[in-house]
Amino acid sequence: MIADERSAQGARTSRTQARWTAARRARARPSLGVFVSLYKTPGAVHLCLSASAEVMLPVARSDATELGPGVALAAALPVGDVTPTVELAAELDDAASLLFAPGVRWHPACGLELGAALGLGLGDEAPDFGLLLLITREIQLAHDAVPEHGSGRRCP
Repeated sequence: MIADERSAQGARTSRTQARWTAARRARARPSLGVFVSLYKTPGAVHLCLSASAEVMLPVARSDATELGPGVALAAALPVGDVTPTVELAAELDDAASLLFAPGVRWHPACGLELGAALGLGLGDEAPDFGLLLLITREIQLAHDAVPEHGSGRRCP
């Protein structure tokens, strides 16, 4: 597993958390967010812990600036080109809520990843359920390392 794949996994976890956070907002507001991810591979399982802080900016003068901290823990078990995943995300604002999202990622070609997860809300403030879709296309620059996906198969 190379460092680029680890950062990509952390980015995917953060994007899932960000999409879920955005879906919970009653109306669209501009926001700024910071995400930090820690990645570890104990044996065959890939683990990622992400923390985020999102600042929702006011749209109208009556709106207040809001801070929306969150955390997410994701686990993946690569099995060839297919990777079953599970994620537990929590938004820690005034009305804390949890999201459980089992899913699957598939690498049909080098640098291409498709994924889907069923998000299940675990709390009064969380959405009941939702479908998360992922399409990622990675490109390799001239001096980049050759990507390796969880299958151990290196891209040509």
